[in-house]
Amino acid sequence: MQFYFKGIQATDKKAVCYDSIGGFRGLPGEVRFLSIDNGKFEIDHIRKINKQGWFSGRDYSYRKTEKKIKRYIVLGDSYSSGIAAAPTWPDMVQDLLLKNGNDSVELYNFSLEGSGIVNWYRIFKLEIIPHYDFDGVILACSSEKNSVPDLDRKFMMMNSFDDATYMAVMDPLSQPIPKVLSKEIAAPIIPIYPDEDLDRIKQTYVRKSRGSFYYKSQKPDLWFLSILYGVSDGFKKMMVIGEQDRMYNQPYENYYKLASLPYKMQYFDERYKYGPLLKEIIEGCKAESKDMIIMTIPDYENAIDFVNKQEVISRKECQFLSDFYHIKSFDGFSMLEGKDSAAVDKLFHEYDRHWTNLGVSLFSEKLVKSGVLRAN
Repeated sequence: MQFYFKGIQATDKKAVCYDSIGGFRGLPGEVRFLSIDNGKFEIDHIRKINKQGWFSGRDYSYRKTEKKIKRYIVLGDSYSSGIAAAPTWPDMVQDLLLKNGNDSVELYNFSLEGSGIVNWYRIFKLEIIPHYDFDGVILACSSEKNSVPDLDRKFMMMNSFDDATYMAVMDPLSQPIPKVLSKEIAAPIIPIYPDEDLDRIKQTYVRKSRGSFYYKSQKPDLWFLSILYGVSDGFKKMMVIGEQDRMYNQPYENYYKLASLPYKMQYFDERYKYGPLLKEIIEGCKAESKDMIIMTIPDYENAIDFVNKQEVISRKECQFLSDFYHIKSFDGFSMLEGKDSAAVDKLFHEYDRHWTNLGVSLFSEKLVKSGVLRAN
């Protein structure tokens, strides 16, 4: 029997558990992630989760083993947590540093997909500060052209059950964070199938036309789940707790209308409801003489604008924050210098639009060569 469906994201086992501090964390081990989007098979890779529940192939320790080591904490979203490519860029940067003989800098990656400043703030205040030695913080900020910027995202929560990973978002400034994330207050987004079912999905779909494909199956439940959790519609079904089911603090178009305002702190506060959380992280680090780096993470549409010599708001904003707070910055768009649109296409998945392995490699190499990560 043949079924049509548009796309699917799935894992082979439970991937995460709810955590009221950071919204969720991974279940230690390895999890297979498969993604077919708009009728095209794009991703099938293994995500590594360390013993502490973070997306890294390296386990973390609270205390530094040597004083000479400079430990950076990385706070980012799905571009940094490695949902679409492996390894993550923090792990790859660590490998490149070691390859170049630099064993005095280490990166601890606390990035989570779908997360933003609220998740980062809570992880920083309630997980990092009480437990970890660290010397610097890296804020890896993406600001996708057709989505809400990381610096104004609500609190992202996830929990894996037997059938799927469920998600919900909320504004913790207006109501308490739930102690438990149950199915009743969340929405199923990423189904869980045994490996043999993932292999069958991968091997038996046939491209039909743009936006659809055949999936030949004797198990219609897989097809129904694919419709229910389809990647294109999944976030529309995500549960938003409170505030009239508003996913964002304001329509994402407004963020770009506000960009015409003069660059000053008043503008930033008007643009971002959660601006005070960012301010507290930055000023807290400066007060304790911790290194602070804010960096831009290129998304596809802004990358195309960049290579076509158009203004990219996130770059301008990153530089403003760097100048205003007197902190370091790294422009991730430097990975695109000298490239054209065709070259950009190779750095991003066609439909998923996260970086490919090539994109992760190029970003990591540029960051290492920039010299912004120094032991002294």
